[in-house]
Amino acid sequence: IAMVVTILAPAYSAQRPLKLNFVAHYDMDAREAALFASAAPGALPKAIGGQMKVSDAAVLPGVSAQLASRPLDFADRPAASATIVEDTTNAKGDRVIAVQLSAPGAQMTRLRIPAGAYPASLTYNTSTLAMREAQNGYFIVDCNGRACDGARLQFTIRLPETYKPPEEPAPWIVQGYWLGLPSEAAATANARDDAALRYQMGDVTITTKRQAF
Repeated sequence: IAMVVTILAPAYSAQRPLKLNFVAHYDMDAREAALFASAAPGALPKAIGGQMKVSDAAVLPGVSAQLASRPLDFADRPAASATIVEDTTNAKGDRVIAVQLSAPGAQMTRLRIPAGAYPASLTYNTSTLAMREAQNGYFIVDCNGRACDGARLQFTIRLPETYKPPEEPAPWIVQGYWLGLPSEAAATANARDDAALRYQMGDVTITTKRQAF
């Protein structure tokens, strides 16, 4: 009897809810959009799992797990980008670039810098920080708050002596994070019941743009 009760009992409840956020992702280069569920596909409530499926075609940069998703209509919208406003060489022969961010209304702006770009340090305002180790092939730089729109970041690029430039350098990935979802995602997001709960930042809309520096 105990085994039967355990099998029939729901995995999640209002007292022990599933942590579930939704991410609307807009790929500004491919001009494609999709809605992702943060929880494992098998854990999703039936009302949500019936609307979404795991697809190899749907990719969210920086996420290696297979997530359930569904397509969204692509629409031009505010997006994060970065522009080089200064490009010099210091006394050591290192390339020094100043990058200005643009992300109107975004809660956070993220730079994914390919490890092959060899950023050695970052200067913001009067603070200089050495870059830490790359994660899954990228250095991650986050700028939090709406004041990041227009923020200027300076990077020192230090190439190794054995460096050979590739034919096509890997692009930097610029992402903007906005709180909330587009109206098209409401039907799925509203299907959460008492056994599924938003957590941390909650539902977000992310834009991704790839730029060659």
